[in-house]
Amino acid sequence: MSPGDMAAIRALAGPPVAYRRGQSIQTQGEAGPRLFLLEDGWVSSSLGLSDGGCQLLKIHLPGDMMGAPSLPYTHAVESLMALTLCRVRPIPLNRIGTLFAEKPRAAAMLFLVAQEERAILMDRLTMVGRLDARRRMIAFLLHLNDRLAIAGMGENGSLTLPLSQQQIGDLLGLTPVHVNRTLRGLAEEGVIRRQGRHVELVDIAAMRKLNILPVRNLQFSPDWLPESSSLTDLPH
Repeated sequence: MSPGDMAAIRALAGPPVAYRRGQSIQTQGEAGPRLFLLEDGWVSSSLGLSDGGCQLLKIHLPGDMMGAPSLPYTHAVESLMALTLCRVRPIPLNRIGTLFAEKPRAAAMLFLVAQEERAILMDRLTMVGRLDARRRMIAFLLHLNDRLAIAGMGENGSLTLPLSQQQIGDLLGLTPVHVNRTLRGLAEEGVIRRQGRHVELVDIAAMRKLNILPVRNLQFSPDWLPESSSLTDLPH
């Protein structure tokens, strides 16, 4: 993106708001859906069920825009909760509208991020439906490692997971007992090392060979997307 596009994206969000671990950022069913930019920390997205149950949907990491799935609806469709101490910047919806009107290339980047999210969910569905527990765990750990690297939070395979085994199991479609057994098995193989909630990916190359999900390469500057200066010349 051009410097102007980058500045427009940064200008969307308001001042940061701090949340403690376990504090609610958004509750499913709230009127008037909102958008948030996660500046620091980990946040969970979950769906509550009418019988009192809850399904963990995904983990948000720094740089993620949160709350977008609720925008087509009158009420929030997911709950967002801080998994760690985190900083969240709210984004007024009228600023998103202005972005689409005045900075269409920057707005198009948000559209592409939504498509990336769709591909991630495709992989999640495939992982839960087709992979055994060992490969699910490997794919999950690699996914977190790669996302943290993109966010500038290290790429050496060292992860501190603010997640319980119940939460990991919810994400992977496994029981907490199965999560513990799978992590212990990978540690015994020498693929990972564990100490409490800290996990070190000892042999990332071997893990990538074991991960049978498709390899995806992002286009950071798609050549089909014109520069901002030329957008005004497009036919209406």
